[in-house]
Amino acid sequence: MAGRVGSTPHFTIAAVMFADEEAEASCRQAIRALKQELGWNSRQEFKFNKCRRDLSLRFFQAVSVQDFQYLAVTLNKSGLWGDGFRHKEPFQKYATRLLFTNAQPYLRDATVVMDQCGDRDFRTTMQSYLKRHIADAEGECPIVRVRTEKSHACELVQLADMVAGAIGRSYRKDKTDHKDYRAAIRSREIDVQFWPKFPQRPTGLVVKNDQPAA
Repeated sequence: MAGRVGSTPHFTIAAVMFADEEAEASCRQAIRALKQELGWNSRQEFKFNKCRRDLSLRFFQAVSVQDFQYLAVTLNKSGLWGDGFRHKEPFQKYATRLLFTNAQPYLRDATVVMDQCGDRDFRTTMQSYLKRHIADAEGECPIVRVRTEKSHACELVQLADMVAGAIGRSYRKDKTDHKDYRAAIRSREIDVQFWPKFPQRPTGLVVKNDQPAA
């Protein structure tokens, strides 16, 4: 799982999912093989905001045949209001909760790997927050383990970062390449939520009742 905040109009967070360890290992190996072709050392990593267009497309072509799926949530910053959205930590927690609420039907006895970003206290808080809010009505949580990995040491965190970047870029109509990356991995997409759709706080609400009059 990875997300990107930055100074862009949107915040995108993405999760990539694997059905089993074999699929996970295959995808790791595909990314490692691409690094070897590029002559990279072990600490070099794929990060969407640091990759040229041709390199990003090469990456997505390499992983598009792998057996994974992804979900993402993009928050439209101009449509958010409330004090909580002014602070990074609650903002990220809210986005993470949205993402895993959408992912919940696909999770069972899952291990979640998160990008090791932020300080230790924030990571610990995030892990407990995630487990607490993703429980079902009976109090059962489909997540059995949450761990963090440094992005340069985990190819799957790099995959999540690249996917988040591709989704975020798809909403940047001012960029000439906004259609390219998401199209390359579209076959792996389960769900992408863009929220809220209002560009700003609505000033009124109209409700239509379709029930016939008594």
